[in-house]
Amino acid sequence: MATRGTNVTNATLTPAQQRIVERLRTGWVLGLEMALAGGYWLQQGGLGRGGATESVHANTAHALYKRGVIQSIRRAFPVEEFQLTAAWRESATGEPYAG
Repeated sequence: MATRGTNVTNATLTPAQQRIVERLRTGWVLGLEMALAGGYWLQQGGLGRGGATESVHANTAHALYKRGVIQSIRRAFPVEEFQLTAAWRESATGEPYAG
């Protein structure tokens, strides 16, 4: 089984990827609708909780998953939920740590 990357240097991320990481560190949640319309989105305060939402390009979310930045934490049709992996969660100093 291939191991996904764990490089935690924000400078290696695109601006769109950096924005998602910043959002996830501040209480937003990344979701994927698996129904017909499909699509990734960020939602403030949790999925389905009525907070602000932002669309996320599928290629951006997929790249974060392949690089080991995000991981699936819940998959219940029609929604899959993602969070930062341990290596990318915010430490007390605000810098990423290697978990």
